[in-house]
Amino acid sequence: MVKRVDSAEACVDLAIARVGKDIRLGTPLGLGKPPQLVNAFYERAKQDPTISLHIYTGLTVEVPRPANHIEAGLAGPIMERLFGDYEEVAYMKDLHRNSLPDNVAISEFYFKAGAMKGNGPAQRNYVSSNYTHVARDVCDAGVNVVAGLVATRESAGKLEISMSCNPDTTREMLERLQQRDGHPYLYIAQAHPDLPFMGHEALLDPDEVDLLLVNPAYDKTLFAVPNAAIPLRDYATALHVSSLIDDGGTLQIGIGSLGDAIAHACILRHERNDAYRAMLDGVTRFPGGDAQLTGACRPFREGPTGFH
Repeated sequence: MVKRVDSAEACVDLAIARVGKDIRLGTPLGLGKPPQLVNAFYERAKQDPTISLHIYTGLTVEVPRPANHIEAGLAGPIMERLFGDYEEVAYMKDLHRNSLPDNVAISEFYFKAGAMKGNGPAQRNYVSSNYTHVARDVCDAGVNVVAGLVATRESAGKLEISMSCNPDTTREMLERLQQRDGHPYLYIAQAHPDLPFMGHEALLDPDEVDLLLVNPAYDKTLFAVPNAAIPLRDYATALHVSSLIDDGGTLQIGIGSLGDAIAHACILRHERNDAYRAMLDGVTRFPGGDAQLTGACRPFREGPTGFH
């Protein structure tokens, strides 16, 4: 059964009790990282040199820093509105300064372009892994603690846990760790009320979670990248793509304006189908819609099973 805790430091204590002081911590990329948990592990390793901490992750997000007072004056209010009280992971500041403790290593499988130019330790520890191989490679590296943000809710008096926006690598990592005999591991989930609750394969059995960290003091602003305006050509492409999606199928989309447009077109198809068909007829120049488009532009009954 999942154990509820309200302190990131207590999670570190329980992790050491389970796996020892050689901690190989795996966290999802981007938004999936639980900052308070990661920071608690990092600070404990800085204070205790007998701990060996190796963090495996990708795309560690950072709030942009104004270069001077002019930039701060112009961008400051925007930054405050976008990022609020978002809490960053503490190791990034030391990584940029080449001042990580000797007992700590950071391995990322995705860098923001140009972010680590001239940074020897970051480049040497970089893991060159295809995204579909990340779970395999990280597990092969010996990860024994997994930590990620989750969404939770109560349904019929029972706790439900969703990996939300991070079901891809985390699900496979847990399956691989469960099959690894003789190697204890710990899965720590940190609940955040602002994460969307996603179903299907994003759902976790509470028994799969060792520790559930719930503390309102940790509910800081989630990291959000501002979206640029979506051009008309992307909307036109998205309308056509959305008409080809079978009900109950799986949709894989990337980051950017086209992915946003496709998701919006799918919502429009389901919720405002008459308006959707009228737009689709205008873009595709196929009067009659269903006959030429194989009937796939009707509202969803099941809906796509996944957006990635």
